[in-house]
Amino acid sequence: MAGERGLADLFAVEVIRARLRAASDLYGLGRREDAAAHLAAAREGYAGLSRRVSVREPRLDREIRVALHLLDRWMAEGETRERVRERISPVADQLMEGALSALVWSAVRFDPRVQAETLRRLLRELDTTYARAAPPPAPGDDRARRAFQRAYGLLARAQTVASDIQDSLGPVRDPVVLPLATLRAQAFPGDLGPPPPPEEGEPPPPAVPPAPPAVSRLLDDVSGVLGRRYRL
Repeated sequence: MAGERGLADLFAVEVIRARLRAASDLYGLGRREDAAAHLAAAREGYAGLSRRVSVREPRLDREIRVALHLLDRWMAEGETRERVRERISPVADQLMEGALSALVWSAVRFDPRVQAETLRRLLRELDTTYARAAPPPAPGDDRARRAFQRAYGLLARAQTVASDIQDSLGPVRDPVVLPLATLRAQAFPGDLGPPPPPEEGEPPPPAVPPAPPAVSRLLDDVSGVLGRRYRL
């Protein structure tokens, strides 16, 4: 198992990616103020990693900081949705992957046990954040609304990490992957936008998101499956 710093760095980058996912989707929906708030949180998160990234990859560190600053300016200026989203994607994917390469040895990053523990940490953060949102957030409650949006980003990243390790999950793939998909469909049927109309013969999405205690039980079950599978 990786040392605590390696796990902390993996988790930190996933949290940044979660914020960028929320920012991208919200800007695409025309919710510029909320998008800018999540981008600012992503910039703050990367600031905590920047110095150590710059030691090994100074040009990469500068590229990341410049890209985040540019996105901040574009959002403030009302740049087109397409251009902002097209720029966020490589920052969250290739550039953040480069930052991980500078911070954590590849043998550690791609170790399924390490990835599974990173996923468990994401699930704990998702649980706490979703409870803080007390969904559905009350109108005008900026803190709860943004917690709900952050929870969406964390769940999206948790699903990505689960997909990355699905081959090593073996017989417990479904008990990990399917509950997360179910939670996504119930809590965020339209992602961060309005839910689409149901297909013919399909039930409509829930009128309200699942309550935090039910989400906690689901996430605890998934975390337990991961713990037993990888002996964490």
